[in-house]
Amino acid sequence: MTPPRLPLVERLSRHVRQTRTCWLWTGGKISTGYGAIRVKGKNILVHRLSYELHVGHPVPKGVCVLHRCDVRNCVNPEHLFLGSKADNVHDMDSKGRRVNGQLRGEHVATAKVTTEMVREMRRRASLGETAKTLMADYPMIGHSNIWMIITGKTWRHVT
Repeated sequence: MTPPRLPLVERLSRHVRQTRTCWLWTGGKISTGYGAIRVKGKNILVHRLSYELHVGHPVPKGVCVLHRCDVRNCVNPEHLFLGSKADNVHDMDSKGRRVNGQLRGEHVATAKVTTEMVREMRRRASLGETAKTLMADYPMIGHSNIWMIITGKTWRHVT
């Protein structure tokens, strides 16, 4: 016979070290660095669980739990607040936390074009060439990507 599981609040608190400000999760983490705990066969992010347990209501599906303190493994409910995915991205960008937030254009590891190539494509498009005709010189880029580059939908930071 398996022993009964501890209540979630106790399971959570067993792996928390309280500092002067943050409550730091010391248990398991997923690849993104956020703490996780297994509940009913699923990994649950502990900052979401802490919010639910301490605030007293579930986090609606699709809603993010954001950190005021910007410490990924903090589960202090006073540091947590709800927001949309857009709020989360804005919060990350405004605080300079997003890993790819500063990586644009050719600095992104998967980029297939350079700033110089973008400028040349746009120059030629301004002279009347189409995305279809540009494809001959840029076979590694699809038609729709060339169109998005020359119309400024992507690579907006290049003038």
